[in-house]
Amino acid sequence: MLIPNAVKQRIKKSVPKFRKTLIDAAKRDINESDTVNIVRDMLSEIFGWDRYVNITSEYKIKKIKNTYCNLAIKQSGEAEYLVEVKPINSQLKENHLRQAINYAANKGVSWVILTNGIIWQVYKVASKNNKAVSNKILDLNFYDANVSKNECLEIIFTLCKRGVAKGLLDKHSQYKELVNPLVVSAILQSDVCVNTVMREIRKLGNVKVDKKEILNMLEKDVIKRNLVESESKLKIYKQIQKKAKKNYSKRLATNKNNNDKDKVENYEKGSALNSVPIAQTATDPSPNENVD
Repeated sequence: MLIPNAVKQRIKKSVPKFRKTLIDAAKRDINESDTVNIVRDMLSEIFGWDRYVNITSEYKIKKIKNTYCNLAIKQSGEAEYLVEVKPINSQLKENHLRQAINYAANKGVSWVILTNGIIWQVYKVASKNNKAVSNKILDLNFYDANVSKNECLEIIFTLCKRGVAKGLLDKHSQYKELVNPLVVSAILQSDVCVNTVMREIRKLGNVKVDKKEILNMLEKDVIKRNLVESESKLKIYKQIQKKAKKNYSKRLATNKNNNDKDKVENYEKGSALNSVPIAQTATDPSPNENVD
């Protein structure tokens, strides 16, 4: 990932500065309001959001009476990220997340940041069966952030204004949705993979392998129990099987079209040869000529 040098230098300079601020604030056990002030400064100085244009405080959740989110990040006048802040020494809990997700769902916002200043959790919010659901995309700890490492810089840059403009948060979200134990376990149990395992075993020795036996082995001995029994995995598995069948049908159709095309081309070539006048084939030996 190519990070602009100006952004890289800003991150390297700001993160150590705010680490000291956060450590001091935790010692003083500051309240939520003071933590919000630090978070606002971090959004501006580390992540590059304009504090007067992009960051707004006490963002009203219109559909819920007398309800406000601590901060919102706006682009083109619309809130795109809701930031729910808790006191610096608070543990970020499930009920805090649920609160933030409900805020986002009511505003039609797709992104939520839950933080106590030290820990930053970024969630993608979606609606499923008229219910708000979330998926954790990023998890930052500014006590542990080592900005001398490129991996750390890339994670922080993903949430920076310029990183968001490049679509990095969306790309990272897609990566997390596809590259995870649930998806991998579903792929391993798909027909394509099981058939491949059976074929490779037969190559090792002339033995007959039962498909159910391979599946049973994967479920009991290879894949973790919580992944095997997961409802989400079952849905992913069905999607994979459906896509595999679709791709197989496409390949069959392509092969058929190619075969039909070859037949037509061969037929046309044959017709063209048959239609060549005899005078044009004078170079070919006639049945009466002697051939050495």
